[in-house]
Amino acid sequence: MILELNSEMWHAFSAVTILVLADVLLGIILAIRFQRFDLRQLPKFLQTGVLPVLGSLLVAGSAAMVVEEMLVLFYAAVASATVKYLADIKDKLTAIFGELET
Repeated sequence: MILELNSEMWHAFSAVTILVLADVLLGIILAIRFQRFDLRQLPKFLQTGVLPVLGSLLVAGSAAMVVEEMLVLFYAAVASATVKYLADIKDKLTAIFGELET
């Protein structure tokens, strides 16, 4: 059906948004910890590092609402963004708390 936002798409977009926000917050914490945080750089980072990801997911999701075959593109973009942000979050947590000994 045209322009139908299904709940799976909404959940996928929300999950990536939460990962992006977690990554940004951990990046801020990491920068503060190592005394490299510059508030003046935050808007540029959001403009170049956050908004393109979320915007492209919105565009792909909008296209998928019109053309059902575009769902594959949307979910592929969600999957790649999820893997990227999970790896970034892991790296930042390791930098903040150090390696865990097993």
